[in-house]
Amino acid sequence: MKQIIIVRHAKAEQSLTKTDYDRMLTNRGIQDATNMALRHKELLSIVDCYITSSAVRALTTAQLFATQAGLAHKHIIPLHELYHASALKLTACISQIHNALQCIIIFAHNPGITHYINATGLVYIDNLPTCGIFAYTAATPDWSQVHDAEKKLVSIDFPKK
Repeated sequence: MKQIIIVRHAKAEQSLTKTDYDRMLTNRGIQDATNMALRHKELLSIVDCYITSSAVRALTTAQLFATQAGLAHKHIIPLHELYHASALKLTACISQIHNALQCIIIFAHNPGITHYINATGLVYIDNLPTCGIFAYTAATPDWSQVHDAEKKLVSIDFPKK
C-alpha cells in the first residue's frame, strides 16, 4: 500500500518586479500553511519523503509543513521539473519513487495538481485552492503501478473548509 499526499503551494504574492518562479508567500499563505500542517500533523507523521517544486512559494510551503512535522529541511527534495508540472509529469514523478518509501508528499502548482486529482477518479474538483491537501492510498507495493492501482480517498481539505 502506498500513500500519496498532494499539496498546492500556499497563497503567494502578486509581483510585477519578481519572476513567477521567485514569488514569495504572503502572510496569509504562511499562516495557512502552518495551520494546515498542524491540522494534518497525524497524516504528516507518516511521510517518508517531501518532494517539492523548486519555485520559492512551493519550497517555502514544504518547509513550513516540514517544520510543523518536526522534519529537518535537508530532507526536502526540490525538483525544478515540478514547477508548473502537468498531471502527466506528476504521474511520471510518482512512478519513479523508490519502492522502499511508503508515503510521500508532493508540493506543486495548479492547474497540474487539479488535473492530477481528477485523473485519480476519486473526486472531481474545479480547482484545488492554495494550500489545499489531497491524500489517497493506492493498493500496490510498486510506485510505478500507482496510477492503475485501486485507490481510496484519505483526505481532501483546504484552509477555508
